[in-house]
Amino acid sequence: MLDVGYAIARAEDIRSQINKLNTAKGQLQSFRSTVDINWRGPEANYILRSIDAAITKIDAQIKEINSVANDIRTVAQQIRNEQEAEQRRRLEEQRRRQEKLNAKNRARAEMDDAQAKKDEAQKTLEKAQENYNKKNSKARKEALQEAQKAFEEAQKAYDEAVNRYNSI
Repeated sequence: MLDVGYAIARAEDIRSQINKLNTAKGQLQSFRSTVDINWRGPEANYILRSIDAAITKIDAQIKEINSVANDIRTVAQQIRNEQEAEQRRRLEEQRRRQEKLNAKNRARAEMDDAQAKKDEAQKTLEKAQENYNKKNSKARKEALQEAQKAFEEAQKAYDEAVNRYNSI
């Protein structure tokens, strides 16, 4: 992984070289002014043209170095943005996995609770059937019907909990 801060710091180091070039350029311009004011003759024109060419080269180097520093900074920032986006994507994926696990755990708990209620309703139904078989009375028949209804509701709740669990 690229150390983006390090790359940006190196770009700033490169830019600091521009200051040194500007200082050298300023010294050449000062020397050019001195030559132009104080020296007459054919060799003075040659020196002035040479100084002008050196200043032009320095300007080109400043432009080139500035461009390289800008490119480094831009690419480093793009990489930083991509790294941050990747980190956000990983965190979001981790959050989604945790949410899914939590939902599955809740559904499992609901399923277990529904199973316990179903088992209880099954026992109640079996007792009601046993009592109904012993004494066939209207009250016992109603108790059996209520137990059967409670069992069916518990079975339905259990099936729904299983479906929710399986859908996660």
